[in-house]
Amino acid sequence: MKATLIILSVFLFVAFYNGAESAPVGSDVVSCCFDYIKKPIPPKHVADYFYTSSRCSRFAVVLVTRKNRKICANPEDEWVNNIINVLEVPETQS
Repeated sequence: MKATLIILSVFLFVAFYNGAESAPVGSDVVSCCFDYIKKPIPPKHVADYFYTSSRCSRFAVVLVTRKNRKICANPEDEWVNNIINVLEVPETQS
């Protein structure tokens, strides 16, 4: 009886352990936001941005800082749109 219990325990452990790592290498990881930043951040701290996936429950702009931190922001906020406009201006015009 003990041997059967041990074998079953090992089998379950291996099954759950392998299942946790079953995503293929390079699989599409979706970044979603569940809350927005409350206070504006200075545009000079933002290096890049991207929009969250349509698969996310909340549409957001993810601002990537120069220190590579990702901050979720409301795309309807004026300050967020100002940052996007600054980032979209070609370097030759600034």
